[in-house]
Amino acid sequence: MAELDNTKLIVVIDEVQELVKLKGFSLLPTIAYAYDNLRNISFVFAGSKIGMLYKFLKIENSSSPLYGRYMEEVEVKPLSREQSIDFLYKGFSEAGVNPSREIIEDAVDKLDGIIGWLSYFGLTALRNGLSEETIRKVQNTAFKIVISEFCNFVRSRGSRRYMEILKAVKNSAC
Repeated sequence: MAELDNTKLIVVIDEVQELVKLKGFSLLPTIAYAYDNLRNISFVFAGSKIGMLYKFLKIENSSSPLYGRYMEEVEVKPLSREQSIDFLYKGFSEAGVNPSREIIEDAVDKLDGIIGWLSYFGLTALRNGLSEETIRKVQNTAFKIVISEFCNFVRSRGSRRYMEILKAVKNSAC
């Protein structure tokens, strides 16, 4: 359909590293076919674990269907403090909200320029109100996700060394 009316279709797959867990099915031949034959389709693969993203795509493996295909890599780095403040002000402005400088600066200080968490804070604040409690909720969610991802990483490695590291971190955090 997109090809018939010259529409560009962009397929975005976020957290692509999770697809490494697929067993018995590979998306790579389908993606390679679309890349080679469907000119109006582009793919954006996003993920927080670049090594796992490369492992899934197998772009450096000569037997991979995607080997030799052109790609661009875009690294999203944390925003500076001023960029973070500006980002939140612009987002709230678009939503018709005028937040206090104090709340914005506190959120920026606690969320450390990570654009995903700043975005999540903005959306949560629009739904639940701009408050210290909203900042705490976002921090708590971020903490739980980071811990969960770390535990999944340790589990996937099955290494005793990683388990010992995890125990040491747990003991020092208490």
